[in-house]
Amino acid sequence: MNKTTKIIIGIIIVVIIIVGVWYGVSKKQTPSSEKEPIKIGFMGPFSGYAAQFGEMMERGLNLALSELPEETRERIKIIKEDDRCDPIAGLNAAQKLIQIDKVNYVIGPLCSAEVAIPTEHLFEDNKVIALTVGLPPNKVANMGPYHFSFSPEIEYLMKALAKKVREDGISKIAVIYTNGEFEVENRNHFIKYFKEFGGEVVADEAIERGTTDVRTPILKIKSKNPEAIFIGAHSGELINILRQLKELGLENLPKYGIHATENPVILSEAADLAEGLIYPYPAEKNQSQSAIDYARKYREMYNFDPDPYSANVYDSLKILVGAIEACGYENKDCVLQKLSTIKDYPGANGLLSVDERGVGTYKEVMLKIVKNGKFEKLQK
Repeated sequence: MNKTTKIIIGIIIVVIIIVGVWYGVSKKQTPSSEKEPIKIGFMGPFSGYAAQFGEMMERGLNLALSELPEETRERIKIIKEDDRCDPIAGLNAAQKLIQIDKVNYVIGPLCSAEVAIPTEHLFEDNKVIALTVGLPPNKVANMGPYHFSFSPEIEYLMKALAKKVREDGISKIAVIYTNGEFEVENRNHFIKYFKEFGGEVVADEAIERGTTDVRTPILKIKSKNPEAIFIGAHSGELINILRQLKELGLENLPKYGIHATENPVILSEAADLAEGLIYPYPAEKNQSQSAIDYARKYREMYNFDPDPYSANVYDSLKILVGAIEACGYENKDCVLQKLSTIKDYPGANGLLSVDERGVGTYKEVMLKIVKNGKFEKLQK
């Protein structure tokens, strides 16, 4: 090997070493904005008749984002799609997120029968992990392996409520409910467990969605002399029922309801009529410090009390981002594993665990009451 060749080889070696050092240093100094992006779809009813619930979802999302480290927050791209709580809009939103935006993860939807069930096959077929927001009915709770919900299912809440009604000494109850899939599932589980606990349903009346005159079914209920009434309705329909119960002399009947009772419109328009109404709430009975802290932060940011939907989205984003950070955006099997093994996570509604279906559970569900114009935790 002549001298010239040795010099050339030496130069090549030096260049290789310099390039290697530069690559290692530059890799370490890559700004967070150039790291792997985190794309998350965000589906909910951001317009239409259920838009108030979409607003709740957004508040939970924004609060969670504000608490993430800046370098993580800069990498997150939220792709918001309005499903309007409508099957066609929901399918269009899901298809866009999957086919055009190429997301691996979605927070939402909220509306179970209208959107979550019709879009399930899209998420499952494309192996997109979806974290639904509303309280899951049985169909949603038993969806495929790419579905999660960090709220407990409706049946879990209705069992707790039925037990409470019997503990209150009520043996004969009347039922009135809106004839919609969500309300019917609440009604079905309540009746099932109330009967199992030894109670009797003396009247069972359905009203169609949007009905404003409910005097006829209430008169039928009155004729049966119930000891209490279960109202499977919310928002405007609940207000109509409460008003006409008073008009027909049943305002003093003990009242029990569904978790969707908790809506600011009830306090603003019918607080006196709803006074004493007891309902289950998708949170742990004995509030953890994490739930107390979340409620405080939420009030500081928005100046009113939190709700289950904002809390669910808050937990969903934080848990999901944490799993993606640990696994990598493309490693969905690892993310699935982490989401499937959540136990006693300090969440916005208490210490959260998930069952074998990926559905949230708490050690004991909270019950709440409308008292002095407020939604309060039931103390007894």
